[in-house]
Amino acid sequence: MVTKLMFIASMIAGVAVWDLFHALNTEPWDTPFGPAALLGVGFVFGYTGRRHPILWSLGILLGQAIAGMAIAMASRGPNLFLPLGLLFLVPLTLPALIGALAGAGLAKRSLPAGEQ
Repeated sequence: MVTKLMFIASMIAGVAVWDLFHALNTEPWDTPFGPAALLGVGFVFGYTGRRHPILWSLGILLGQAIAGMAIAMASRGPNLFLPLGLLFLVPLTLPALIGALAGAGLAKRSLPAGEQ
């Protein structure tokens, strides 16, 4: 149950990151703050859910894809390049994966030896 809630929360975080940059009239890959924000969000999810760091970065990716598609469809309508734009989200999510793995690693190191 906790894993499902964390996955949903990671999707919401992905939507929030995308919406934040949309409110700033840019996209996360157009600014150096985008990868930094994803690294931080991934780290938080990796630290709190140390057993499934890859799952959290997948949730962040799906949340960004949902937000990006919704914003694109609302502002420009259907676009033939939308699938290509979704493919660009995969490398953009690498900072979230790196952050999640780093957070999970730090969380595992900070536990007592018997609880790892």
